[in-house]
Amino acid sequence: MNSIGFNPSLAYINTSSPVASAAPAAAPVATEQATELQGTTETFSMSSVPMSTPEVAMKPVTSSEVQELPKAVALESVPAEVMSFNETPARASGVTSDVAGSALPSTVGAAVSESSDSVVGTTMVNGEPVSNSHIQFYKNAMTHEPEISSMVAGLADQQDMGTEGIQYRLKGWDSFIRKVKTETKTDPNYEVKDLIRYTLTAPADQLSKKVLDTMAQLEKAGYRTTIVKNTWDVPNASYRGINTTVESPDGVKFELQYHTPESYAMKDHTHILYEQQRVLDPEDPQAIALAEQMMREVASLQRPDGVEQIVSKNEYK
Repeated sequence: MNSIGFNPSLAYINTSSPVASAAPAAAPVATEQATELQGTTETFSMSSVPMSTPEVAMKPVTSSEVQELPKAVALESVPAEVMSFNETPARASGVTSDVAGSALPSTVGAAVSESSDSVVGTTMVNGEPVSNSHIQFYKNAMTHEPEISSMVAGLADQQDMGTEGIQYRLKGWDSFIRKVKTETKTDPNYEVKDLIRYTLTAPADQLSKKVLDTMAQLEKAGYRTTIVKNTWDVPNASYRGINTTVESPDGVKFELQYHTPESYAMKDHTHILYEQQRVLDPEDPQAIALAEQMMREVASLQRPDGVEQIVSKNEYK
């Protein structure tokens, strides 16, 4: 468990983060894992939880208030061109003007107008041209990740929830660019919402209440849960979990997954089967067998008590 206290009125800024010094931390490169969820979304309803959106005063904290977290291993593989990128537009969409530099801003929290200019042009990264707006997007996540991570870790401590793989909370640069290139072929406006991601766990008899409480605390701190995908009761689903997208007061989106320890372990196991299946023709007998195996195995998981209270929603249509 974590030992970080949580105060909804604060955004914790880790001033010792490698981003602040623009020096990547030495750590092994993580294997990227992701499970894409499909299906329709439903109307969101959490009548038992107050979901108002109060104004939240964000302020920097002193170094004595900062708690150490494991370094994000993705920083090891960020190209030098990205780390040194320092093109600061007057105002970029969803980005404060001091984010583009490698140093953390002295304060964060001011909302940015949606009707603002974007970064234009390209930069050569690893020998290939990359949109400056994508570099800006990645550096924005690097800059805001420490305060978001400390907030999430504090919530996990408050709710007595496990934090799984928190050292992998920042998606690697190569994985980010690969996903952007793939998705923008069909959707030019595609936005990566899991560049920063976390997983919180709790036993099956406690998970639902802790998820609702965490969502309520996030809301009090000015963090809106905008997308909820709950697949626990989806027939024939090969994945069981609750995946959410959360938007910070600064407009930074991140993924927050909620699992039981068993469903988290099962996710990693079935992902291996999924990677084998997805390259096959859906009608291939081996693909069908793999799909059936995944459904059988996830069906053995204990369903969290009251999980039907966490109803799917999607505010981004």
